[in-house]
Amino acid sequence: MADHECINYNKLNDFMKEIVSANNMGVTALDNATEPANWNFASSLFFAATVVTTIGYGRVAPLSNYGKGFCIFYALLGLPLTLLVVGVSVERLRVLTSHFLSFLNKQLDGRAKAFTIQVLHISLLGLFMLIFFYVIPAVIFCNLEVSWSYLDAIYFCFISLTTIGLGDYIPAEHHQSFRNIYKVCVVAYLILGVIFMVLLVEIIVQIPRFNAGLLFMLPEKQCVGGNVEDSVESNNLTNSGQATPTMYTMNTTNQVPDYSEHRPLTYAQEN
Repeated sequence: MADHECINYNKLNDFMKEIVSANNMGVTALDNATEPANWNFASSLFFAATVVTTIGYGRVAPLSNYGKGFCIFYALLGLPLTLLVVGVSVERLRVLTSHFLSFLNKQLDGRAKAFTIQVLHISLLGLFMLIFFYVIPAVIFCNLEVSWSYLDAIYFCFISLTTIGLGDYIPAEHHQSFRNIYKVCVVAYLILGVIFMVLLVEIIVQIPRFNAGLLFMLPEKQCVGGNVEDSVESNNLTNSGQATPTMYTMNTTNQVPDYSEHRPLTYAQEN
């Protein structure tokens, strides 16, 4: 302003407000160009996916009162259904990971401890997650997004799949070829990535040594209303005297479990 005294500050401020408002509507002041509409089908699908997965980048948001009200209703309905779908998907995938753990048990029976096999199992699953949901997608993103470095792409993948969703990096916001198809593919990536992240975390907490929640489990007998009563389901006591909930236990031998009922294999504490 000191170099251009002829410019009125209030008028410039009002002009900047109009630019910001227009940008929220999908209009950009750069190169006197207009971006594709924010609310076409692909962009709306992308917004809906970020709402129900709780990623919520915030780059696109409803501005009208009707839009905000519908977003609240949609989130109240969509979030429980999304949690249900993610939970069912994780349970189905756990059957596959259980077969993989059974295969490792067969191959390493007698040559490695149970805990070592469990760590190897999780490490291989984590490597699969790293390659197919971080490394490869990051290569694709940094090639499609010309302003992104590889670190930016890795950062976006992590922030998105952990549902942090800061919104500082959002794909398909420029004039990419096949922009709508690109957005739909990103939606599929986000949904699958969140499911596999939940799967990996759930498998990790099945190992008692990695489950910090066991430190806060109720003892075998607890006081209720001043009277000592037996708990509804008593905890299994390990050799060390620590309490371990039933859902985290199984046979401590390296025997292959029975998958006839297709129930996921859970970890047990080693002898």
